[in-house]
Amino acid sequence: MAIQSAVREIHSLDHPLVKEIRRALKRGEPLGRGDFAGALALDSPHLVEEAIAAGLAIDALLFTGEAEERALGLLSGVRTSLALHRLSQEAFKKITSTETPQGMLALVRPKDWLAHDLFSPSPAMVVILAGIQDPGNAGTLLRSAEAFGATGALLLRGAVHATHPKMLRAAAGSTFRLPHLGGVQQDQALAMCAANHTTVYALDPGARDTLDRADLRGPLAFAIGAEGAGLPPDLLDNARPVAIPRTRRVESLNAAIAGTLALYEAARQRQRT
Repeated sequence: MAIQSAVREIHSLDHPLVKEIRRALKRGEPLGRGDFAGALALDSPHLVEEAIAAGLAIDALLFTGEAEERALGLLSGVRTSLALHRLSQEAFKKITSTETPQGMLALVRPKDWLAHDLFSPSPAMVVILAGIQDPGNAGTLLRSAEAFGATGALLLRGAVHATHPKMLRAAAGSTFRLPHLGGVQQDQALAMCAANHTTVYALDPGARDTLDRADLRGPLAFAIGAEGAGLPPDLLDNARPVAIPRTRRVESLNAAIAGTLALYEAARQRQRT
């Protein structure tokens, strides 16, 4: 059973915790101040369940009276002490980032990943998100990466934060399990790949070589740029450009779709070895 503390009531819309959670969710970042600084706010019951299953430490659980039974039920088997807060409907609506609030929110501690975690599994398969600011695309890419056996992800500076609420929902829990580093400089990412003997393949619709002709069985990283803008020229210069085979009537593919196809092809080739 969980070690539960007394439930504290929050009714004021100006409560410091309510204001800080709202601020963090708007920015797509962990809480920056107060007793829970550094914690990540999850305002979806499914994400809370995924975080618990992934072994993330839970600092606090907030819920409305209507969702209290379900919220406390999630703690079955969680052997930790955490803060419990019961919020009024009005206070909960003020902090949530969803259009249809479900009355439950958790503050959890994201895992601290190292480059070793991304590259040590052999052969490494890493996705590099360059300039992808759409949280839906970025979350889908992390979900596809985990589904097809990727070992990690690098989110370059300028890409959406992995803590963005919409990205967390699109990733459907993969963010909690797939090793990843955010805010990485491009030269740092390339240096990590070089140090780990990892070939960087740049997904480029204009490339002469196509993905199906590449040998993807060794350590590799797929660099994926935003649709329209594509990848930075200096990144392309330090990678092997490859295109997704397609009819030429379509100029390019959505970033999440292109990345998913590349990951699938790599997984397919590796299963045959």
